[in-house]
Amino acid sequence: MKDLKRFLQENYPNIQAFDSPNMTGDFMEVVYDKDRIQVLYCPDLSYIEIFGLTPQDFESLIDKTNTFSMLRTFTEDEM
Repeated sequence: MKDLKRFLQENYPNIQAFDSPNMTGDFMEVVYDKDRIQVLYCPDLSYIEIFGLTPQDFESLIDKTNTFSMLRTFTEDEM
């Protein structure tokens, strides 16, 4: 999980994130695939999808003060 947080912080800070596949057929590219966790990025609309986490782990990545499912900023201790 720490590797994932570091990757997200360095490459996709504060981007909108989902844990379910898009239903509209947006083009997605795999940008992270490690430890059974996969992150897909939609370059056209600038959002990511994260698969392989428990619902609790996914929620721990999200900024709870934002209603748009944006990734939160992680502390150095979390990474």
